Amino acid sequence: MRGGGKSDAVIGMNLRGSAKWGAAWNGIIIRKKYKEFAEMRRRIKQIIRERNLDAELIGGEMQPNYLRFYSGPAQDAGITLVAMGSVAAAEDYIGHQFTMIVIDEAPEIAYIAGLIDVLRGSLRSPYGVPCRMVFTGNPGGPGASTIKQMFVPRILGGDVDIMPNQIQYVVRELEDGQKVTISRVYIPSRLQDNKILYENDPRYVAQLQAIKDPMRRKAWLGGRWDITIGQAFDLRDAHTVRNPIWPIPEYQPIYMTMDWGWSAPTSIGWWWVDGDNRVYRFSEWYTWNGDANTGSKLTDEELAEGVIKKEKELGITGREIKRLAGPDCWNKKPDWTGKGRGVSTAEVFKARGLELRPGDPKKEIKIRRFRSRLRYTDTEPPMMLIYPNCKHFLRTIPDLVVDELTGEYIEDGQEDHVFDEACHICMDRPYGVTDDEYELEQRRKMDKERLNKLDNPSKQATLEYRDILDAIKNTGKDKVRVEELTTEEILN
Repeated sequence: MRGGGKSDAVIGMNLRGSAKWGAAWNGIIIRKKYKEFAEMRRRIKQIIRERNLDAELIGGEMQPNYLRFYSGPAQDAGITLVAMGSVAAAEDYIGHQFTMIVIDEAPEIAYIAGLIDVLRGSLRSPYGVPCRMVFTGNPGGPGASTIKQMFVPRILGGDVDIMPNQIQYVVRELEDGQKVTISRVYIPSRLQDNKILYENDPRYVAQLQAIKDPMRRKAWLGGRWDITIGQAFDLRDAHTVRNPIWPIPEYQPIYMTMDWGWSAPTSIGWWWVDGDNRVYRFSEWYTWNGDANTGSKLTDEELAEGVIKKEKELGITGREIKRLAGPDCWNKKPDWTGKGRGVSTAEVFKARGLELRPGDPKKEIKIRRFRSRLRYTDTEPPMMLIYPNCKHFLRTIPDLVVDELTGEYIEDGQEDHVFDEACHICMDRPYGVTDDEYELEQRRKMDKERLNKLDNPSKQATLEYRDILDAIKNTGKDKVRVEELTTEEILN
C-alpha cells in the first residue's frame, strides 16, 4: 500500500543495526535505477541533520552511495545504496558479505528471481550478526509474480497459505542431502501505520480514493495483489473453463507446446481444439523447483520420459498429437569434447517416439496472436480457454508487463516461459472438427465397413451406382436432386 512508510522502515532497520553491531554491520539497499534513490537520499541526509549524526552520505546522483559513520556506536558500520539494472550487476557483489540486503520496490524488477538467487550467496556474517533479506513494494509490476509466490497470503491475492504477519517456515534440501529451514513473513504496510503522514496530511487518503483506475485504487488502498496494473494481458474469469470437458473428445485434434529450459523452468502445455477452432489448455507440466523462475534442471531424457508418463496419466497415449517447440530444441548440445556435436533436444524426443516440430518465434506477431485469442465479448467467448488445473498459466500470464521503453513486447527477465510456450499454438492456426463434420465422417466410416462386408457382385453394383450419382452431380443441373445414400439404402 502507498504511504505506509516502507522506505523509512528499511532505512531505520539499517540505522538500528549499525548502532547495535557497529563495524560488523554492512547493509545494502538496492533499486532498479539510480534516479529512484532521489527521495531516499534526501531522507537519509535529513535524518543525519535532525539526529546530529557523525555520518556522511557519499556519492552522486547516478552512482553508488555509501553511508559512513565516523564516531559513536555505529562507527565504521557501512550502508550502501546501489542500482542493479540486471542480474549481471549483482554478480559484481558475489565476493561481498552483507548483514542485510534490502531490495526496495521489488515488484518493479522483472528479474527479481535471478537477483535473489545471486545475492543470496552474499548474505552472511563472520561476526555472528543475524542476517536477513528484506523486500518492499506495492502490488503490480513485472516482478509481482515472484513476490506473490514467495510471500503474499492467498487472502490478499497471493499464492501462500499463510496469514499476514504469520511466519512461514520453508525447508530446503541441499545437493548434499542436508536440509535447512528459512523463515519468511509478509508484513502489510498500511497508510494508517504511518501516523505522521496520516495525521499531518489527511488529504492524502482522499487523493488515493480519487484515483480513477479501480485496479490502482484496489492495490494502493486495499493492499490487494490480485490486480493488473500495466500488465500485458487482461486475464479474467471468462478465460477459465467452468465445466471442463473430460475426457478430451476423441475426434478433436490435440497439441503439445513446449518452451525448453534447464536452470529456468521448462513449460509444456497440452491443448485440444473444438469445431470453432477454439483452443483449450487442459493440462500442463512446469518443471520448477518451487521458486519462481527457477528450473529443476531436468535432462532431455528426463523431460521426454516425463511427457510419456504424463500423457499416459491423461489417457491420451496413442492419440495423434502435434508437438510444437522453440527453435532452440534443434540446437546441438555440447558433447564430451565441449563442442556442439551432441544430440539435440528434438533428437532425444524423437528417439522416444515424440516428434517435435519447430514453432514460429516471431515476437512482433506472436504477442498479437496471443492477445487476439484472449479477446471476448458478451456474446462470444475467448478463442483461448484454460482448464483450472493449469495453475502456472493462471499464475504467470496475468503478471506479465510490457517493456516500458518500447511498449511493444513484454519486458525481459520476467517469468514468461508459459507465455512463450503457449504462443506456439497461437502461431500455428489450429483447426478443429465440427460436430457435423464428425457425424459425416462417422457415417462414411460405417458405410465403408458395411461395403467391405458385401460379396463382390453387391459391392460392384453399389460402387457403379455411386459413380452414376457422382456423374449427375457434376452436370451442374440445378433441377437434378441427388441424395447421398448409405450402402444399405442403395441395396434396398
